[in-house]
Amino acid sequence: MSRGETLDAPSVQPVFDPADPGQSLDVVRAMLPLNARWHKGIFAGEQPSLKLGSGRERDGIRDYESGDSTRDIDWRLLAREEDQFATPQIRERHRDITPALWIVTDLGQSRNRIINQRDNPGEFPEQFLAMSAVVALMRIAQAKNMRWGVIASDDHGIAIADRHPKGGRNNFLHNAERFAELVAPDEDKHVKAEYPLAELFRFAGEKCSGSVVAVVSDFRSEAAPEPGKDPSWQQPLEFLSKKNDLITVETTNPWDFRFPETDDRIMVDGKVIDVGNGRRGRANRARYEHDSQQQAQAIQEALTSAGARQISLSTERGRWLDDFTAQLTGREAA
Repeated sequence: MSRGETLDAPSVQPVFDPADPGQSLDVVRAMLPLNARWHKGIFAGEQPSLKLGSGRERDGIRDYESGDSTRDIDWRLLAREEDQFATPQIRERHRDITPALWIVTDLGQSRNRIINQRDNPGEFPEQFLAMSAVVALMRIAQAKNMRWGVIASDDHGIAIADRHPKGGRNNFLHNAERFAELVAPDEDKHVKAEYPLAELFRFAGEKCSGSVVAVVSDFRSEAAPEPGKDPSWQQPLEFLSKKNDLITVETTNPWDFRFPETDDRIMVDGKVIDVGNGRRGRANRARYEHDSQQQAQAIQEALTSAGARQISLSTERGRWLDDFTAQLTGREAA
């Protein structure tokens, strides 16, 4: 290599692989160093202190109010007051003023699983892309000194529901192992119907308040609604947004929008579709593309109505992390 030359960046960035959660977790985390500046724009506010934050007042101190714990009174400050009837001062702690991050996802549902490589459109499985986005969000929360919790569903209901958000390095590996178990195929259970996305959002709406909520999903758990009707999950998502700062990460693959030209049978979201060939095949492809566009438009309108900050990732683009960070910071992706 001559002087001044640089190696080309890889066309496909690594994604989280549940078959090796420990190593793949380190790989994805390594791409998001804690001192990175691009993560600054994902959550409002400057990076908080490990111990104290800004509080309601500029110096993080406010007057005592009925119901406050006496353990939070700044006794040293009170002792310096000349007035013996002075109002005690409360020093607001970091845990009270820094919002938690809740990650809400349905990536454990079977429609996201790819068993045969032939049915894997794009550079990597969509389920792996969704898990990578979750890991990236947790990494950013760690950089912002935030605690995070996970609410995840599979075909049968709520599979993961943390009681309280947590932080720390050990929490990374714990979550990686839980996701690896969540997406493992379960041949002993027969799926009759998917757990509705609307129910997942209702559950999250009852649990999350005053937090940053990041929803990671393809938002395609149901067919496109009829014209003039909203998706069934739109109202629960709007309720969730009213109580929290909402971010949505939509994952897609090429077959969410069109059929491949070479196959007359294809698996889409866990379902085998007989496309057909000849005139019948062309008609089915045209109908599918029309319905897919209608569904994509309904999803976009629902997310916008909920006031979400939207991120969209596709398995068709191998450099997923560039897309992820560009949309967080408002920069143009490579």
